Amino acid sequence: MTIAGYLAGLVLAVAGFLLLCLSNPRHQRVMAGRQLAPRTATRLRQGGFCLIGAAFVAGWACLGMARGTVVLAGELTLAATIIVALLARKAAR
Repeated sequence: MTIAGYLAGLVLAVAGFLLLCLSNPRHQRVMAGRQLAPRTATRLRQGGFCLIGAAFVAGWACLGMARGTVVLAGELTLAATIIVALLARKAAR
């Protein structure tokens, strides 16, 4: 697997977690400055799960089921850490 494969999985995971973060009403006030409509929050949640699913598919396509799942677990951990750091930085402002 090339670096592009790892990067694609990480980008999809970060984007997915960002959408999941924005679907939470408490985080909406921090990140967007206001609470979004319930329908928008639902679509953000669905999009977040779809992007994380796409990250799994990308990992499996590049590394196979076993190794792809293990690598993606690390990428998901890194992506969640990035989003938590972004959220903490934004809340501190």
